[in-house]
Amino acid sequence: MALTDDQIKVAVRAEIDNDPGGLGYAAVTGTEAEINAGIAAKLNAKGVSVTDPFTKVQRDRVVGWELVGALVYGEYASLTQMQRDLFETIVACGQIDPRDTNIRTIFGQMFGAGTTTRTNLLNLEYRIGSRAENLFGAGFEIKVWHVGQARAL
Repeated sequence: MALTDDQIKVAVRAEIDNDPGGLGYAAVTGTEAEINAGIAAKLNAKGVSVTDPFTKVQRDRVVGWELVGALVYGEYASLTQMQRDLFETIVACGQIDPRDTNIRTIFGQMFGAGTTTRTNLLNLEYRIGSRAENLFGAGFEIKVWHVGQARAL
C-alpha cells in the first residue's frame, strides 16, 4: 500500500525532528530552499554498511554469483559433499529470495554460527540503501518539496 503525501510529510517531519540515524539534519544551514535541499540530500544519500539499521534495504532476490562471492574457501571446503551439492543446486537456480525462511535455515545449518560465510550469506538479504528507502521502500526518493512541506507542519 502506497503512502499518501500527508503520511509522508508526517513521517519526514518526525525523521527531521528525531534524527534517529544521526544524519545531522539540524546542522544544515542556509536559506529555506537550501535547508530543504540539504536535508533531502541527506535522506537520499546512500549509507555505508549493509548492517546499518537506518540505511539497509531488504532485497527480494540475490543472484548465484553473489552467493559464490559470499563464500570463504576454507569454510566451504569443510562442508560435507551433500552440503556442497545442495549449495551448488541453490546457486544453479540463478536467483533466490534471500528472505525465504528455508534458504536462511539451510545456510544457517551449513555454516556454523560465527563463520564469515554464514554472516555474508545472511547479510545478502539487505543492500546498502538510503534513509529514504529504509523509511519508505526500495527506490523511494525524497523530493525537496517533501522536506519543505514536512518542515512547515
